[in-house]
Amino acid sequence: MDIISKIKILMLTDEDLDGLGCAVVLNELMKKFPNIEFDVRFVGRKIYNEFDKFLEEREYEKYDYIFVTDLSISKEQAEAVLRTASNNPSEGLFKKRDMLSNKLVVLDHHNSALWLNEYPFANVLLEVNGKNGVEPSSGTLLTYLYLTTEFLPSKLGITMNDLVDKIGEERLLSLNAFIYMVR
Repeated sequence: MDIISKIKILMLTDEDLDGLGCAVVLNELMKKFPNIEFDVRFVGRKIYNEFDKFLEEREYEKYDYIFVTDLSISKEQAEAVLRTASNNPSEGLFKKRDMLSNKLVVLDHHNSALWLNEYPFANVLLEVNGKNGVEPSSGTLLTYLYLTTEFLPSKLGITMNDLVDKIGEERLLSLNAFIYMVR
């Protein structure tokens, strides 16, 4: 695994234990990679106001990836995401403008957010296949699954073996136990 440039991630998450768990997972999986920077904001019920401000101020241009975990955004905000292109000059003249929808991932497990699955950036799962069959999901579990099976391998080229080497097998097992307890 070879990361060339700095990767900047923003997580907007809930203020409850499940939201905190999402931040713990992000921290544990990313902290050993010096080229990955991440900010976490616990926004809870202020998500709609915070996300509006985030869009209005074009703050997304500062980040390579934005994760909204254990929360959802509004229909109007989801539509705005599809219309929002970044004008970041650092992307260079010949690069396509990066759409916010390519940077954003919404990970939620609440029934009230299932409608978001119609958007390419949303992953709302009430249940997941586990060791004991179909099990209830949580924001923490979805964050872990997304980061380890999708984001790290496909976006950053970081494999599970890389994680074991950097973090340690015992630490990953402890993280899995934590995720189970939060769920």
